[in-house]
Amino acid sequence: MVKRGLRVLILAAIALVFFVLFSSFISATLLSGGYDNRNFSSPVDNYAAKQIFTIAPEAISLTAKNQNVYINVTVNNPGGYIYKTGYYYSYNATNPGWIPFTFSEPTIGNSNWTADIATKQLLIPASLHLKNSNDNLIITYSCKKYNGLWRCGCHSDNKTCDFWMLQQFSVSGIGGGHGDTGYCSADSDCGVGTCSTGGNCVCSQNALLVNKKCECVSGFANCDSISPNGCESNLNTDTNNCGSCASACTSAWGSPRTCTNGACVCSGTICSDGGCHQSDYCCPPLEKCCKSQGSGWTKKTKCADEAYGCYDPTDPDQCCGGSYSWPYIGRLCSDQTCIDTTMFPSACCSDEQLCHNRCVPKSYNCVP
Repeated sequence: MVKRGLRVLILAAIALVFFVLFSSFISATLLSGGYDNRNFSSPVDNYAAKQIFTIAPEAISLTAKNQNVYINVTVNNPGGYIYKTGYYYSYNATNPGWIPFTFSEPTIGNSNWTADIATKQLLIPASLHLKNSNDNLIITYSCKKYNGLWRCGCHSDNKTCDFWMLQQFSVSGIGGGHGDTGYCSADSDCGVGTCSTGGNCVCSQNALLVNKKCECVSGFANCDSISPNGCESNLNTDTNNCGSCASACTSAWGSPRTCTNGACVCSGTICSDGGCHQSDYCCPPLEKCCKSQGSGWTKKTKCADEAYGCYDPTDPDQCCGGSYSWPYIGRLCSDQTCIDTTMFPSACCSDEQLCHNRCVPKSYNCVP
């Protein structure tokens, strides 16, 4: 336990260095036709003269029927630590940037670090994120202590550190595959995509090339039937297209439904009529009973910030409770005042008297 606790403290100590680095990395700019090498380090631990960050394969050739890239990422740094998140760069036309992935190995305690080795098999839809070149990028971050100092992503020339390690891989055949061109003549041939001047289908956002035609990836749909903006609707979260196109999660009684995992979910109260109501709604025939600050329970339409309960109006005593939480029951008098029998079990209505520990009409002759 002591050793494990020390490891967690060690990781916390290098976390500040990491977050400073992360802020610098996230602002790093890719240059035209490549990347700025000054923002990254090589995949080698230059203090051990050993490559610790590898990917396989490093060159991928795609076909028209297979436009997905499978690539294995490994950081093998015995005695060191690997940050749990790596990134690959997306060249998506509408939303380019770094996309995170999480390594498969468990982290140490509640930290964000994995010890010794970290692995991950990535599945990347090539037409969405990659390009036909060797400028496809993956980065990871790892640290190891040498001579009492933490060394993380160091350059080989002057041993300056605190950089993300970079690996490149090449992809060819995006948009059709080698020797498989000229299969489209118009945008209508491509499904959710456009036909390029070379006769290849170029898929729009959230679409993949399948058998020479662009189709929406699972969980997305082209609900507006406009191909250039691709499969714009996320069927798992879109309240207007929940689970399928035009399947809207309507609102009722002011409480909106949300779309969760492709199903409409009511965030309030669902009654037997199937309607989605506000969370403090009492389903008929029940009515609302509110607890006023410093007093008992009274019937109201809205309770504002007060506590509330739902009572059966055929039994009005239910909405005549004590000063504490629902459902303490009191007694409703003929003049509609409420007697708090919870706090004051011997209390009687104004037209009653206490006789032998029970309330009786004042006209009743109570014999001692």
